[in-house]
Amino acid sequence: MDLRDYGGVPIFDTKEDELKWQQQEEEKLIAEEKKLGRPLTTPLRELSNRKKSIQIKTLRGGDLVGKRNWLVDQFVALGAVVLLAAEKGAGKTALLLRLIEAVCKGGLFMNQLSTKKAKVLLIQCDEPEEDTYSKLRRMGLSEEICDVVWLDETLDLKWLQQQIDKGIYSLIILDSATKGLASDNCEVIDTGFTRKLYRIGRMFAKAKVSAIITTHLNQPIDKKERQTITAHDVAGLSTIGNAISDLWGLVRVPQTQDQFRLICLGKRNCTINTLWEIEGNQEDYSFDLVKVGVNDVLPTERKRLRDRISDYLKEAARYCHPRTIAMGISPVSEEETVRRYLADMYSEGLVKRKKVNVSIGRPKYEYAVE
Repeated sequence: MDLRDYGGVPIFDTKEDELKWQQQEEEKLIAEEKKLGRPLTTPLRELSNRKKSIQIKTLRGGDLVGKRNWLVDQFVALGAVVLLAAEKGAGKTALLLRLIEAVCKGGLFMNQLSTKKAKVLLIQCDEPEEDTYSKLRRMGLSEEICDVVWLDETLDLKWLQQQIDKGIYSLIILDSATKGLASDNCEVIDTGFTRKLYRIGRMFAKAKVSAIITTHLNQPIDKKERQTITAHDVAGLSTIGNAISDLWGLVRVPQTQDQFRLICLGKRNCTINTLWEIEGNQEDYSFDLVKVGVNDVLPTERKRLRDRISDYLKEAARYCHPRTIAMGISPVSEEETVRRYLADMYSEGLVKRKKVNVSIGRPKYEYAVE
């Protein structure tokens, strides 16, 4: 329970925790009042509901705010909490170990997604040390790749805050929420579990540190193997999805050992229904992103088009309309595709834009290099 932001009154994960705290504090106050010989002046139940004063600010936008920075391109944004949902045995831990390897080396994840080199902390609650080291041996990872903690108990959020405050980790991975955040008094189906995720989300966003938290799926009603995954498959309350930045689902393709689908189920940074077909290798637990959904392109192809757009704008050295850019780059691209890419690049602070006045229709923008 963190007392710093609530005027000395903690926020509780369950109603039982609150009642227990109230009883303990009441006993302390009653004992103190008996010593002083005067009645209790501040009812404790009023104290427990007291919050810090609400601060009203001016909502102000501009080119310098709201930029998106990627730690892992199109997958993990800086300061975001990504919830990765998968069935047990779906390969999520091996996939995360390959992601950790890519981030710690600053290389490509799944041979497609660029990463920023950074230090990683893995909090492992879902499998014993022996299983993790067995995976590392098969993966051929003999060198130190990240810091790791194995937990047999519920994660202490105050301890987690201390690791964030150290300022040495850009990515912290919790595998899994089901084991690390749930407890006897707070299961994934309780509102207290969701409140924990909200608190974690605020902690990471404030420090601009990224997080990946794994969680499990509900059992299929028909007991059949999943072909795909939806937000309703995620174990726990539907409000869990509201407490994190992005929600992804990982599912093994039925009747295969090494084919997977990674699907964005929405929220803030990833585009909902983004579909990545992944080919795994059981021999060394390597993964390749080999195919994407309809109307999408592989990340490396996406990067090439963005680079062509940037090069054109640098050479033009002026504001240009998306149609002009589409016709000017080689090979020629569709205007709507270029417009969509420019909107993403603006969100990431890579280009600037200005509005062009039009009499009818949607607003028009022209773009230039930042």
